[in-house]
Amino acid sequence: MPSKTPATLPILSAPRMRSTTQRPKVPAAQLAAQRAAAKDRREKMDAALKKFYSDVNTLAETAAQPFDLKGRFFLDQLIYAGQDFIRPRKDNAYNAFYSNKAKELREQGIGVPEDGIVGLHLEFGEEYEGLTKEQRQEEVKKHNKNKEDQALIRRQTTAAKRSDYSASCRILMDVMDGMKRRIGIDGFFCVVTNSVDFTAEPYWYFTDDEIAGYMKIASRSWVTSHVGYKLRAFATAGCDVTNLAGNANEKAKVLKADIVNRMNTALADATDNFDARMEYVNYDRLIVQGMGVVLEGWPLGPLVQPNRLGNSLPQLTKLRDALKDGSCKFRKIDRAEKDALYKEWQQKIADGEVVEKTRKGRSDRGVRRGPRVPIEGEEDSSSDESTPDDDEGEEEASAGIRDGSRKRKRSKKGGPSLGSKAKRARNGKGKEKENIPPTSPSESTPPSESMPVTTD
Repeated sequence: MPSKTPATLPILSAPRMRSTTQRPKVPAAQLAAQRAAAKDRREKMDAALKKFYSDVNTLAETAAQPFDLKGRFFLDQLIYAGQDFIRPRKDNAYNAFYSNKAKELREQGIGVPEDGIVGLHLEFGEEYEGLTKEQRQEEVKKHNKNKEDQALIRRQTTAAKRSDYSASCRILMDVMDGMKRRIGIDGFFCVVTNSVDFTAEPYWYFTDDEIAGYMKIASRSWVTSHVGYKLRAFATAGCDVTNLAGNANEKAKVLKADIVNRMNTALADATDNFDARMEYVNYDRLIVQGMGVVLEGWPLGPLVQPNRLGNSLPQLTKLRDALKDGSCKFRKIDRAEKDALYKEWQQKIADGEVVEKTRKGRSDRGVRRGPRVPIEGEEDSSSDESTPDDDEGEEEASAGIRDGSRKRKRSKKGGPSLGSKAKRARNGKGKEKENIPPTSPSESTPPSESMPVTTD
């Protein structure tokens, strides 16, 4: 047998031995065939791509004609839709100059040419060409300043808000459509207003209409319009669910439910166990020792369940806000701190400061378990006659009770069993032959029981 070499660090870190075996050479005819097939495949792909580009450009030009646009606009929408809002391009001196020039003309009461920047270029092109590099940079800065001022001095009328609302939602649609084409995503969004001064219908958008139908399957109570109106009411209430409650008792119930939810979420985040649930009665045993975390920043008195805090809204709100801002949270502890807390907990139990909740004992503890139904063939326990065998059985039974034995009774030989068949037979649900005790051939049935006797 080959000797085993111990796996030492130098051996494990040594460079891997590379194989020196050369691959068999491919025949020249096979190489030529492979190269010819690859060349033919590339030529077909190039032809298909050329036709694809030509078709796309033709479609773009055809779509742009009714709108007096260039085909490049539709190509940009196909490839870069929404990208200009995510990563806007920097303003250049050319556009900045003519934007500033149009603003100056409006302030002087002079109309801007109908053909826009083309007319401005024909009229002020020489002035732009005569600008120095520093002057062009100043035009860009001035243009950016004008855009900032326009956003600040814009009158936020109801009409302006409605226009901004619709335009911004369309931008979100373009962004999601572009992401779907470039990345491959699907989803939906819902935009609602949060002020009573300006209200608008919830704006829903699904990248695929099938998602709207699937939501009714995922949630049986899902109605898109109802969900939108509920979201708008929640946003109008300041995104605080307690503001939707009617009276103090309803607000207390909502706050308690919110506290329980936030407490369980904080515990799940601290333990990386999404099924974790807070335990208040067995906090030291199940939370501290079982999960290795401690609760810090509890703003109230003793740690009790939220249902035992009463209906005091200031008290419940204080606890909810502490969980919301993170001042009340769970902290992971190490082994040394865990052992120290265990000793402290055991000392409190010994001193009587902490009483561990124990399970209630069984009422039939120490009693043999099993079927306690009367068995055919056995003598009645209430009989006055007794035999040595019965005395021994009683002694064994009493000894079994004292010892806490759980042995089941065995059925007598030749008698019915203690299983399910015997129970069915005693209840009259089994077959008839199961109710008939075995008889020997020598035994006979009395005529009086077998058939009626007739006399002449």
